Amino acid sequence: KNNNNDNNNKRKTPVRGTIFFVHGGAWGAGCPWMYRLIAPAFLSRGFAVAIVGYRTYPDAKCVVRDQVGDIKDAWNALRDELKFLITPIGDGDKEMGWVGNVVMGHSSGAHISLVMIVDMIGEMMASHSSQSNDNNGAAVEKLQGVNGGIDSTTNKDKGSKPASYPWHPDYYIGLSGPYDISHHYDYEAGRGVEQISPMKPICGFTRENFDKASPAKRLLAYLAQFPGHPTDDGNAVALQYLAPKILLTHGIEDGT
Repeated sequence: KNNNNDNNNKRKTPVRGTIFFVHGGAWGAGCPWMYRLIAPAFLSRGFAVAIVGYRTYPDAKCVVRDQVGDIKDAWNALRDELKFLITPIGDGDKEMGWVGNVVMGHSSGAHISLVMIVDMIGEMMASHSSQSNDNNGAAVEKLQGVNGGIDSTTNKDKGSKPASYPWHPDYYIGLSGPYDISHHYDYEAGRGVEQISPMKPICGFTRENFDKASPAKRLLAYLAQFPGHPTDDGNAVALQYLAPKILLTHGIEDGT
């Protein structure tokens, strides 16, 4: 039995992490092959790379949840497949050790991938809702290890845990993405394209639905479902453990 496990591990590719890349295309265009040149740079550095697609408008007709659902299905499918294909490199020096799972998206892909992460956080917080009356210490102990965790005594990042290889986002990188949909609608209106842009129907036509499709406001709506104010210490502690580290990049003249 152990020999079989050893043979299975030998067939797996050792990796430093995974890249889950969601393509852009203004919610109505684009496909994974257009972004295929992203993969070689990460492959050469020891990462497994998946460039995923989703239904674009008008094939995805029901607000943003169709597109988020598509990439969440891809995320779950990769969880099931990659365990047979890759094995994480253990802790080592910073140059060669395990990094973690990175979710990355460009433009509209940055938007829907961040909404996916917010929904994941909402689901995980709901699963821990029974802890809301615990002391923070007890809740923190149960949440440790979900994104590596943070040492509560030093506030230092403890890093990902390659041994257990949890399938969750450790990092999120957004490339030139719109994250406040109502604001972006005003930007599109200023260019005279708001009625022909797929963003309006994908994000629900109304300002109220635009807010629901905006990651930060969506997160606040999740937090409001739990006891106390969304910024109370308990929720802040939960977010500290459940949210990945986030990097948002954009052009110097990008105001959207």
